[in-house]
Amino acid sequence: VQILGNVLDIGQPSDDTVTAAKLATTSITGQTAETSAADADTILIHDDSASALRKMTRSNFLSGVGGDNKPAFLVTRSSCQGSISDNAATKVQFNNEIFDTDNTFDSSSNYRWTPGVAGKIFMTAGVDVNVGGSVTFLINVSIYKSGSKVAEYHLQQADYDFPANTVQHYHVNLIDQCTDSNYYEVFVNANNQGNDDISVGSTTGVTYSAFFGGYKIIT
Repeated sequence: VQILGNVLDIGQPSDDTVTAAKLATTSITGQTAETSAADADTILIHDDSASALRKMTRSNFLSGVGGDNKPAFLVTRSSCQGSISDNAATKVQFNNEIFDTDNTFDSSSNYRWTPGVAGKIFMTAGVDVNVGGSVTFLINVSIYKSGSKVAEYHLQQADYDFPANTVQHYHVNLIDQCTDSNYYEVFVNANNQGNDDISVGSTTGVTYSAFFGGYKIIT
């Protein structure tokens, strides 16, 4: 366009005047979806509160999407735990940490897991129990939540004579809804009719003869 022999500079379009219909399909490089992206590559998102398009790097975008199964832990007994009282709930003292992602398991004093988060969690515990003598006995391996039993493996044998120093493995799993203040422990209760020759954890050197583990479920 010329006015009085001079080229007219029409300048920039006013804000919000270029519609999507005026954009060519080639305005976005490439016509197929990308199969990979570098951390510094940017992604267009729509900011609903500002009603505007914004860009975000791939690394920042992924940090706000999904999650991981943390806290997570796995602990064992470093040796056989003896002196288990007959017919009394005794806490298993898991004193060896295989891993503890967020330092949420106390393996030195209270021997308990305090996830410190609210949500759904999964736990598993397995314990070898050695009951000496040939006796009639009852065994519970239980998970306690903040001092109350919430899950157990329960075995009751009536008039059954086990060979001396019989070792059996007992396993219990639990999915639970916890708060940020709940804590979890494993207890064993063995009744061998007054004989206190009871221990937890195998003497055979098996690494996972007594173990306790868990993690937060992504929801």
